[in-house]
Amino acid sequence: MENRTKWIFIGYAVLVLLIPIYMVGSSANILSNGKLYKFRMEGYDPFDFFRGNYLRVRIDTRGIPTDKDDWLPGETVYLSIDVDQDGYAFFDEALEEPPSSGDYMVSKVDRLNGFSRSVTGFITGGMFGSESEEYRRKTVDVEMPNNLGKYFITEEYAEDGEFALRRARGFATVHVRVKNGNVRLQDIYLGKKPIMEYLEDGGDGDFDEERRGLQFRF
Repeated sequence: MENRTKWIFIGYAVLVLLIPIYMVGSSANILSNGKLYKFRMEGYDPFDFFRGNYLRVRIDTRGIPTDKDDWLPGETVYLSIDVDQDGYAFFDEALEEPPSSGDYMVSKVDRLNGFSRSVTGFITGGMFGSESEEYRRKTVDVEMPNNLGKYFITEEYAEDGEFALRRARGFATVHVRVKNGNVRLQDIYLGKKPIMEYLEDGGDGDFDEERRGLQFRF
């Protein structure tokens, strides 16, 4: 009986040690071999000394079109990923199953919204054999995985990092690696520089000037 208890304890201890090792290895695999996507940063939460040295990052996970009209909060959802003409990634569609092709992110439903964007389609019939009809799709808001929403930063740079994100609003991007539905935050870029490089260089980016340039062009 004592030997059995001892082996059960040893087995449990080994399992406890293997879980974090597996998690670290899995994250390293995604960061090394996952496909890189660049998302626009939607905003951030200020640094909070009570929750640790990290900046909370947000990308847009709201209003994602779906053909399913009975999503429930907490349901698993598969978000297909597409890239716009400027090279920025976005979540194109919320699905019940992984898409047959292309990358996707696994998440949980936050809530189902009402109808949103109108899409023009075609139906048969009518005086001339076919006519156009508008139909609308519902959308869902989904949760952002924790490993995508936290950027850990040393205490030395935490306050400067928050200030830099505030200055770079509209020019901050989140670089994400994706593999088999799993996602990992690789880095935050302010303009063309990773945030830590930007901070170590003394925050030399003039985003106000870039904003004026964009306004002038439009």
